[in-house]
Amino acid sequence: MKIRKFSYRLLIYSLFLSLSVTAVPMYAVNPGTANTKITVLGRESKSRKNEISGLGWGATASPNYNFLLYERQLPSKKYQLMLNGKVVGTYEEIHEKYVFDKGNYIALVKEKGNQSIIADRNKVLFAAKPGEKILDLTVTKDGTHIVYAVQRGERTYVVKDGIEVASYTETWPIDLTHINMSADGQRIAYFIPVNKSEWSVVVDGNQWTYANKGTAGLNSAPWPIFSPDGKHVLYHATSFDSGTFKVSYHIILNGKEVDTQGYKIESARFAPDNQVLYAAIDPNDGASVVIKGSQELRRKVFPSNERGFESPVVSADEKSLAVIHLANHLYPPSYWSREYVMDIDGLEKGYYANVNSAVFSPDSNHVVFTADGHDLLTRVIIDGQEVEERYNNIFQPFFTPDSSKIVFIARKGSQWLRIEKSL
Repeated sequence: MKIRKFSYRLLIYSLFLSLSVTAVPMYAVNPGTANTKITVLGRESKSRKNEISGLGWGATASPNYNFLLYERQLPSKKYQLMLNGKVVGTYEEIHEKYVFDKGNYIALVKEKGNQSIIADRNKVLFAAKPGEKILDLTVTKDGTHIVYAVQRGERTYVVKDGIEVASYTETWPIDLTHINMSADGQRIAYFIPVNKSEWSVVVDGNQWTYANKGTAGLNSAPWPIFSPDGKHVLYHATSFDSGTFKVSYHIILNGKEVDTQGYKIESARFAPDNQVLYAAIDPNDGASVVIKGSQELRRKVFPSNERGFESPVVSADEKSLAVIHLANHLYPPSYWSREYVMDIDGLEKGYYANVNSAVFSPDSNHVVFTADGHDLLTRVIIDGQEVEERYNNIFQPFFTPDSSKIVFIARKGSQWLRIEKSL
């Protein structure tokens, strides 16, 4: 899991709000810090006078949040790769990086002008030859499977666990991107260009269409994702009719288009039961809707249909739904006055400059989310109560399997902390 980048829009927004009336949260602050275990994963060394500050830039955490892999920039313009506060390597550039539950890691780095994929203190897994470029890299959560793409002139090839599994040759260099794997590492999906303006998705070696057509842009066709059981894969995309200038929205599931009734798709993902869960706008009445499979879970007409429901999440027992949307009291929302709320089963919790996706506990009895305040600090909200501490950055929290604890990583001042809260 990777940390969100700092938002300069949020900085400007906070200055605006300092000159206006700020809404008060709708719920009490939980002042208690009992039953909390804190472990320091990294800190900025006061003795390193030649370091450029920026602790945890590009930080990545292990799935159990016991290890933190991040980088520091030196005045020499080189970068130190740091594991829980200790230097494990120095490179010209550091790109993709992954760390695992036992503290082992894999990273894509550049040194002496050449790229390489290294593991655990410079063990070289793959070294690009002169003229080669490593385009993308992904690794399963346990580190047992690795996939990357390498470009050599007009040829691009895909390598899984050291074995070439696909190659492409075109009259222009292929920018193969967005590689993803199923949780067990047995299935692969990625984007490739069909020509200079159209993209396709390749899943298990089979090429799918509808990735993008016309000029709607790749950012409208997000990463192909696998279902929890690894049996299904989806992505949502746009197509553009240059004759009518109409943009259409699509969800592609297992290579076939889902009937979305012509709705404008805001986001799509899998629910815990492996069904497609998506948020959309109904163009007929402007209502924002959340649909799972073929069942409509929520429908609401907002004062403005500029933004509707975002990031829907369903609990494991399928009884609760969490969505993010703009606060009703700020319609019509200007760019500078947007505030967001978390809506859980119709109960709104906010108001914040930004809200991040909710996480339900395995037993479906608890829910947690994080939100950015107008003071540029991030909060943790557990079961509707805001934890007293404020942080500079936070990784998305998770629950232990027995639902008894919440674990998250946060940066507070010059320290990265692993925080474990008992419920």
